[in-house]
Order: sequence, then C-alpha cells, then structure tokens
Amino acid sequence: MNSPLVSVVMPVYNAEKYLNEAIDSILNQTFTDFEFIILNDGSSDGSDAVISSYDDNRIHYVKNSKNLRLASTLNKGISLAKGCYIARMDADDVSLPSRLETQLDYMKLNPDIVVCGSNVKTFGYNERIYNYPTSHNDICCQMLFGSPLAHPSTIFRRDVLLRNRMHYDSDRRRAEDYEFWIRLSKSYKLANINKVLLRYRVYNPETIQKRNDVLKASDEIRRNLLANVGVCLTEEKADLHSKVVSGVYETSEVFLIQVGEWFSEILEANNKSEIYNPHALTSALARKWLDICKNASFLGLVAWRIYINQPLAKQIRLTRRSKYIFQLRCLLRYSVEDDARLLAVKSLLIER
Repeated sequence: MNSPLVSVVMPVYNAEKYLNEAIDSILNQTFTDFEFIILNDGSSDGSDAVISSYDDNRIHYVKNSKNLRLASTLNKGISLAKGCYIARMDADDVSLPSRLETQLDYMKLNPDIVVCGSNVKTFGYNERIYNYPTSHNDICCQMLFGSPLAHPSTIFRRDVLLRNRMHYDSDRRRAEDYEFWIRLSKSYKLANINKVLLRYRVYNPETIQKRNDVLKASDEIRRNLLANVGVCLTEEKADLHSKVVSGVYETSEVFLIQVGEWFSEILEANNKSEIYNPHALTSALARKWLDICKNASFLGLVAWRIYINQPLAKQIRLTRRSKYIFQLRCLLRYSVEDDARLLAVKSLLIER
C-alpha cells in the first residue's frame, strides 16, 4: 500500500462535545489521499467512544496510556506520520472542505516554503476573522508581537523535520507552537495563505487563566527575541511591550509617547543588528503604531498629533476616508463603550 501524501495529526483531550464536528471536517475534505492520526491524550470524558464510532480506513487511532500533554503528543504523532506533508488539526476546530487541497497546491507551487498556515475565522464565544502576514519577512517581524501562524491551520514538510530532528519542545506547557516557529524560521521559510481555511473555536472568559498562562510563556519568548535584536530591555520596557502585545493600553498621552519612543528604539537596534528585514520591521511597527493611536482616540486630537509626529506615521499612507475617520473619532473623543458617539460617527459618515 502506498504511503498517503498527507498525514493529519490531531491530539484529543476531553473534547467529546466538539469532536464529531472536527473529525467530520477532515473526513469530508475535497482532497482525500491522507491518513488521519488521532491521538487520545488520556481523555477522561467520552472522547474514546466518539473516535471509536468511526469506521474509516484513513483513521489511525492512538491512545496514550497517560496524559502526555500537547507538545509530547504532537511529537508522537509526527513520529508516526507517513505522509510527505503533516497537517495540524485541533479537536474542537473545523477545517473548511478545501483546506488540504488549497494548502497542498500552495506547497507544490512554493517548494521553498516549509510551513504554511492560513487565516482563520473564530466562532463560539465570538466571531472574527484573523488575517496573518503572508510573506516570510513579515512573519518573522510579527514574532516580536506574537505567534505569526494559527497553529491548527498549519501544514509542513515532514522530511525537513525528520532530516533536522526538529520537534516541539516537550518541556513547554504553553506557546509550544510559537517557540517552534521561531526555531524553524532561522533556517527555513514560513508562509500563510491569505484565505480563511479554518474555523477556530473560542471560549468564554472563564478560560482567562489559560490565556494568562499563554501570555506569560509568550512574554518570555518575546523578551529573548527583543534581546537578540539588541535593545536594552529593562523591566519597564518589557512591561510596556507586554501591554502593546496584549492590547491592555493605558489611557494617557504618556503611554503613547513611550510606545513611540520604544518602537524607535527597536528600529534603531535592528539597524545595527540586522536581525530583521528593515522594511518589513518598519511596516509591522507602523501598523501597530496606527492601531494603538486609533485606540486612544478618546484622548481627543492629541492622539492624532502624537500619531502624526512619529516618523512611523509616514510609513503608512492613509486614504482620505481613513484619515477623516481617525480625526473624527478624535474630535468626538470616541470610545468603543460609548454607543451614543458610535451612532454619531455612523451618522456623519453616511451623510458624507
């Protein structure tokens, strides 16, 4: 029997409630030459019964004798894979029908790409489309702010991992994918397809502790990246960067000024160390600078003045409409919690 072209690796831990939907989304792909490695990582719910109910010869069901946690279970799945490509999947997400076909076509056309992800659309607690950077240079710069690929949307070349004995760090309990992408990016190219190929389930705020754990682990990774660029990373600057990443912005002019100075320091350090492509890094910081200042529009026109006086503002050419909306938000001291002002903004835009 010939080996399949793709091995889909899906760890499962207490995912009974959503498992059918995840499994069906893979079995119903338009591309069919794959093996589906499902690893039950010591689930205590009814996950085993759900998986065992399927009768499809593409499924390779593996039961861990105990809970190994995600990184070790992924490494086990990779070691069992026989396909030329390995596609990731999570037990509570949904792959769109053409996901594997689209990613395979892309990988065949781009033999220099080792890992490829896609945009995702969240569902469950909220609905939102997350667009990820597509080029390798932009992806590397995005790493300064967070993981540049949606983990369950990725596909990668198995031979590269085997040849270089690359695997997930089994000692990491959180952000194992983030750290893995960074290691891979030092020698190989990463990419994202600018299409939504996966529906990513999000949960209510009751899982805030898990989010905080991920942020803490990710902060450690980012500190190492920033130190590698060559910035003088004090505790105050590390804390400032964490706020920028998490979106927990302070409501003050001082905060905006500090962020602008911090971004300039990163650019200056990179000009010396040449770790990142200078154009890609400038673009990444410019986009982040615009988002932060727009978020501070409730400060009034001072937010616009601080934004426009930072050299990064010259890296993004705002359309007349975008500039007008930004300034209007500042004039109205717009706040996302202020429904009355939101209606006023909409009304003025319609009239214009």
